[in-house]
Amino acid sequence: MTKFNILVSKKFERKQVNILNEFYLGDSQPRELFEHINKEWKKAKLESVSKAYKLRSKQLYSLKRFRVSSRGTLELRVGRTSYKEYVGTRKPDVAEMYGFNQMADPLAVCSVIRTSDNKLLLGIRNSDGVESRAKKIHVVGGFVQPRLFSFSVLDPFTAIIREIVEETGIKERNIIQIHCLGLVYDCELSHPELIFEANVSLNSTVINGYVPNHNEMKLIFIENSPKELADFITLNHSKLVPTGEANLIEYGKVNFGYHWAKSVISEINYERCYVDSQEEMTYNQLRR
Repeated sequence: MTKFNILVSKKFERKQVNILNEFYLGDSQPRELFEHINKEWKKAKLESVSKAYKLRSKQLYSLKRFRVSSRGTLELRVGRTSYKEYVGTRKPDVAEMYGFNQMADPLAVCSVIRTSDNKLLLGIRNSDGVESRAKKIHVVGGFVQPRLFSFSVLDPFTAIIREIVEETGIKERNIIQIHCLGLVYDCELSHPELIFEANVSLNSTVINGYVPNHNEMKLIFIENSPKELADFITLNHSKLVPTGEANLIEYGKVNFGYHWAKSVISEINYERCYVDSQEEMTYNQLRR
């Protein structure tokens, strides 16, 4: 099974990424799917009690459409969904049974973080306190949540900065540069994710001493070099969260070159994740 697909591969400044609300009511939900979502949610709630984490059906943004405009901006149109709907529709067989339009497809963000001593910050997800992918390796990230009592859309750069602060203890003032590297799709637990790279003014020793607000993962650091990153990805391919792996590959492509990325993808025998002619494929095709 394909772990992820890279939907957009391009470096964007903050002003070049725009999220627009689309008041999309969606297709009517079949009764069978409604019951399936409720069943999956009840199961997830029971598991949350045994694993000691709080599970709530928070509001999320659902990606409906995206494009790179003629001006080079990334435009995403979103509707509303919930974490409950995501839990009930995230497995690929739901799309096969009910169609892609019934998928929750909540938008998330994640980022590779480069420290001042030239290391990359990653994390191993805890066995307790997380709803999915315990003990997997990921970069910092999370779902983009709407502002309370507001129809305006949260800036995705603000969203990823919030995740960095909450999950690492790094202060916003220490994030000195941040770029969006594109858009990817998690084909295992279906959802799209904006990927980023962030530079911080702190070294790995200082960051490792912080106590983050959210204790979701144990921080780890690897050397920021072409060989170290390539070896890390190939050795940990089965342990990496799909969107985190895509983020690392795109980070390497931007910093170490296109041929570096193609070589790594070839090593993990995963050619399909890299789409060279994205304009020829629809969103539905790229989600498979």
